[in-house]
Amino acid sequence: MEIPLESHSDALIHKSQIKKTQKNLNQNNNQNQNENNPKLQKTSNKMAKRRKSSSLFFCCIEPNQMKTKKKKKKNRKKQKRMKQKLCQEKEQKLKRNSLSKCILSLTENSTTHLLPNQSTEDHGKKTLILDLDETLVHSSLDPISNPDYVLEVTVDSETYKVYVKKRPGVEEFLSSVGLNFEIIIFTASDTQYANAVIERFENKEVIKGRLFRDSCTQHESFYVKDLSLLGRDLKTTIIIDNSPMSYMWNKENSLPISTWINDPNDTELFKLSTLLQEIAHSDDTLKALSLLRK
Repeated sequence: MEIPLESHSDALIHKSQIKKTQKNLNQNNNQNQNENNPKLQKTSNKMAKRRKSSSLFFCCIEPNQMKTKKKKKKNRKKQKRMKQKLCQEKEQKLKRNSLSKCILSLTENSTTHLLPNQSTEDHGKKTLILDLDETLVHSSLDPISNPDYVLEVTVDSETYKVYVKKRPGVEEFLSSVGLNFEIIIFTASDTQYANAVIERFENKEVIKGRLFRDSCTQHESFYVKDLSLLGRDLKTTIIIDNSPMSYMWNKENSLPISTWINDPNDTELFKLSTLLQEIAHSDDTLKALSLLRK
């Protein structure tokens, strides 16, 4: 009696199942090797600890240290999903702004705002909100070439060395804009770390306020800086931040800036300094910002 041969489709299915089984076996073998190899396990634990430490300090994980190709693809997909939600969030934002205006009018002299009233020296000035990481400085837990300074920051009873480089022109920028604006640093980074960085600025006295991660509003996986909570007139408030997600609820107040890591020839702050001098004397701040964003 002749035994029938497998059909072509059955053969393909059988072959596919063999490949899948072999792949699972290889993955299990690799996992067992990692678990049985103290060096590999130690390296893996060290990398996980460093990723956790970075998230404690900085608002963003450094791309040259933490991102793999898979993570980049995942981030692109996440950004695409966020863009798809912008239309929905725009409608929510209009309702939110309407509610915020009502709240602000009722609590104008309240202590619930993130910022105290303007000082006598800054009374009447427009408010300039500045991001810290990748906008004014770049920081790393790994050694970098020619850091401007190295900080020792303690978090959860552990002390870390943080290597910091200042963006070209940051000192001149602060001195210039400090003449015509009330300067506020608003960062999504850790308070202790951010304060240590700010204290190293040569002209830190021009910075009239500091807000940190606990003043941000968490929206999904992002820290959003809600300007309606500051206690300042939104018509005369400007935010400069390298992350558009940070000001997603106040885009009309934004003046975008590129992300800075280590380019010694960067001139963004010099350019913005000139633009801000024009805005400082503008009768319509939001209109001026709108024209500059085009």
